[in-house]
Amino acid sequence: MGRRRARSVAVLCSVLQMGGCGGASPAGPLPVPTASASVVAISVVSGDSALPVVGATVIVAGGAPLSTDGSGLASIQVMSSSELRIEASGFFQRDTPFRDETRFTLWPVKPEAGATFVEELVFNRLIGDGLLTRPVTSVALLLPAASRSDAGLRAPYENGAARLTAALGGILEYRVAEAAAGSEVAIEVKVDESDPFFRANPIFQAYTRVIRQRNRIISGAITFRTLRDAGNRSLVTHEMGHSFGLGHPSQAGLMSPATIGRFVDFTEAEKLEMRLMLQRLPGTAPPDDDRAAMASGVRFTARLGCFSPEAP
Repeated sequence: MGRRRARSVAVLCSVLQMGGCGGASPAGPLPVPTASASVVAISVVSGDSALPVVGATVIVAGGAPLSTDGSGLASIQVMSSSELRIEASGFFQRDTPFRDETRFTLWPVKPEAGATFVEELVFNRLIGDGLLTRPVTSVALLLPAASRSDAGLRAPYENGAARLTAALGGILEYRVAEAAAGSEVAIEVKVDESDPFFRANPIFQAYTRVIRQRNRIISGAITFRTLRDAGNRSLVTHEMGHSFGLGHPSQAGLMSPATIGRFVDFTEAEKLEMRLMLQRLPGTAPPDDDRAAMASGVRFTARLGCFSPEAP
């Protein structure tokens, strides 16, 4: 299949949602606290390097702007219901309630990971609803019995699980298993050419279905059209990325629908955004606003179809 067709069709998706959705609050004026506040020393650091952010502006609702010092520290007056706005050059503006935490990370904006890339990959409407959507526990990939007993058929999944776990710094683990253990998210892997999704969308080689609640991915499935598709390492790892909540960025990489087959691992930019996603609550709104995170408890189901423009 030609590259031109791949770019035009691979970005298509079928997203089915059931139930209502509680949207996030826009980043408007911060409400003024009405109770007495206490003085707290906070630190502001980069979510990428963990280095202090010097000269960041910190605004507590109803207060005057403050700047972090040479160590990224600032003393602020807050109470439990206070809302903070933190701004610094090279980072997205962060809006967040004070939750008795004293360390605040900022989401960096980089040439290789700019605003468009972040919105397409992280705050996408393919898996989620424009809010950050991800699992909050480790993930078990449940292969068909024939694949579990065949080392060759297991290899793409073992490889993909290892790459995704490494990209997440081991904070969440992806593993191939016969069953999910404890609170693990179960992602079933299937091969079914007769699946109604493929009959309705004949161009696709695979699709990922996720069920989410409060923007937490709680279960799902990855279905491949054929065994050949199920053995395509790039496509397998790409679909695993969707099970973590990643969308389809236009920037070249493993998660880009037009360049799946050129990559066997996530790019450094994709890995960075996944690590940053782990620092934020599910339901965080772009660019970096978690004031209304997890506001809705309704369950949603989403399906995202993909194909690789290159053979395995």
